[in-house]
Amino acid sequence: MKNISLVNGEFISEISVYDRGLNYGDGFFETMKWSIDNKGQGKVEFWKRHVKRLKFGCQKILISFSLKKLYDYKKKILKKACESGRKSGILKIIITRGSGGRGYRLVPKLEPSIILLVYPDVRIDENFYNEGVNLTYCKKRMSSNHFLGGTKNLNRLDSVLAASEFDENLFFEGIVCNNLGEIIEGTKTNIFFLKNNILHTPNINDVGIKGIIRDVIVEKKKINFFSEIVECKIKKNDIEQAESIFITNSIYKILPVKSLNRKLFVINEKIKKLIVKFSKTEFLELG
Repeated sequence: MKNISLVNGEFISEISVYDRGLNYGDGFFETMKWSIDNKGQGKVEFWKRHVKRLKFGCQKILISFSLKKLYDYKKKILKKACESGRKSGILKIIITRGSGGRGYRLVPKLEPSIILLVYPDVRIDENFYNEGVNLTYCKKRMSSNHFLGGTKNLNRLDSVLAASEFDENLFFEGIVCNNLGEIIEGTKTNIFFLKNNILHTPNINDVGIKGIIRDVIVEKKKINFFSEIVECKIKKNDIEQAESIFITNSIYKILPVKSLNRKLFVINEKIKKLIVKFSKTEFLELG
């Protein structure tokens, strides 16, 4: 099926060449899964969390967009997707400062661009959930930015370059470090490792993205499988001493890791329980 695009409420696939998102990466985005419910309506997983993160990022850089428009546009594009016969897929939202001005200086009173895209589902080999995936390390280091660290802004060149380093036929994902050699995340995922029933994940402060699934796990309100969940600085030798590893994002949810840098890991029973938990509709905070 073809992709569907909605730009400022219109079913078109073009934006202005003067849009600041295109020119300067001046904006934020979210990627999420949606599916049709028993009433024939499209519902988005962890919708309120995605909107909260999008709003937080935009507020940091003084972009004020209409939540009502965003909600209306979401309904409009998912209605069209359902009417076209789709039962599920991926929804991407992009908010930019809008079109106008030359140079970096902010232009007052621009109308933000609100762009929604519907893509087909990403098909994941079910064996990955049972047997795990292979990871490798990337040579590219993540750039630090304390002000924007943790946000999902449109400046993703670090991830673009890192993702080009490895062969996807051999490795599902590449793990990236910061300039101090500390593990941060994957090119498209967050990473966790388990040791002595304590779950560890890298601090995301100056660099990286605080993913939605990562946040749900770290909050611990819904996850009670582990004695403790710790956000900390992690070096390569720390993670290579782990018992089990898994990676997360909003599309795959939880993927266990079979190997990292050729070192093999077991899939802990608690990680299997976590995979099952994230597969239940009532857990996904549909909105």
